[in-house]
Amino acid sequence: MTKDDPMNDMPKEREDIIRSRKGTYEILEILGKGSFGAVFRVRRMEDGKDLAMKCESYKVKKQILRHEAKVLEGMRKINSVHFISYEDRGKIAGRFMFVVIRL
Repeated sequence: MTKDDPMNDMPKEREDIIRSRKGTYEILEILGKGSFGAVFRVRRMEDGKDLAMKCESYKVKKQILRHEAKVLEGMRKINSVHFISYEDRGKIAGRFMFVVIRL
């Protein structure tokens, strides 16, 4: 990994605890990664529920996760099994922003 690699900003498996206004998440394992960031399996510490956390580095030139979070929030009003379930979102200053969804 180079110094400017967005993966340098991602949370570390079994090390980082991520806090947001709605919950606290333990990073369990990486599920996938790409040029914008990564997706992790996380555990919400308040209730032990396993979820997915999609993270996007602030280093990427075209950030799309903020827009995706707004779309997911809007879809929350539509109760359908065909849409993923939005749980939470947040940011870690200077490193990454994230969206938490059901697995």
